[in-house]
Amino acid sequence: MKELQSRLYCLSVERDTSLSILNEMRQALEARMHAVQEEIRAVELEKLEKEESAQVALAQQKDMMEKVVEESKILQQEAEENAKVAILLEVVLFPVLFKLGG
Repeated sequence: MKELQSRLYCLSVERDTSLSILNEMRQALEARMHAVQEEIRAVELEKLEKEESAQVALAQQKDMMEKVVEESKILQQEAEENAKVAILLEVVLFPVLFKLGG
């Protein structure tokens, strides 16, 4: 009978030890899981911030391109007007000046 009681006591101690080890493992895993979740949140936040920054930069680039296109149109119009003035000078004013001078 004492042998059986001793065996039961040893099994009880082993069970308690195993449960204690399992509890420590669970706590360690929960702590690691919490740390990983925090890291995931931080990475997701950083990703969102970078995406927002990229969207702002893209919008700025788009605005700059629109301004460049607009400025190009203005310069093209000015070049066309200058060409018309040059033709006007050549066709109308030069003959008049030639007659006056000649």
